[in-house]
Amino acid sequence: MELTELMRRLGELKGTPRRGWILRGIPEGRAEDVAQHSFEVCSLSLLLSLELEGRGRRLDRGRVLAMAAVHDWPEALVGDRLPSSPGKREAEERALEEMVGDRPWGREVRDLWREYEEGRTPEARLVHLCDSLSVLLQCLRYGGGRVPAGLRDLWEGVRGRLGSLLPDFPELSDLLSGLEG
Repeated sequence: MELTELMRRLGELKGTPRRGWILRGIPEGRAEDVAQHSFEVCSLSLLLSLELEGRGRRLDRGRVLAMAAVHDWPEALVGDRLPSSPGKREAEERALEEMVGDRPWGREVRDLWREYEEGRTPEARLVHLCDSLSVLLQCLRYGGGRVPAGLRDLWEGVRGRLGSLLPDFPELSDLLSGLEG
């Protein structure tokens, strides 16, 4: 894919609504789009990386931010799919390959994306934590600071996933206590 086409396709994430919200009754015009979500994940990743550094934890912040930036890139070609969608990972891997091809930096992007998908490093787990935190914060935005009844099951599932990631970051153990539940 040509670089200008890649930039255009990534820009289209600004108009790609997150499917999970629509399936839960959020009107398409009000549903968060993939670019909004990705921006929040990047921002949270920077914020929590800085917080962790301030508490003495060392992570590769550049790797965290790069991973957060690319974690949803394949959705520019395959759309936003639910995590449980059959063949999701394979379709996203093919899409990413098409996007970066044999560019000199293509392998780095593919490796970052795979590292995120596999969650095998502290940096990847932090980005997963930020991804989950973004979903919880969006739930609260839809409910004006409270969890809407129609999103309660999603809230509980994502909160559980977030809770399973927090033991990797004991410095952030108080993170959930500040969220409405």
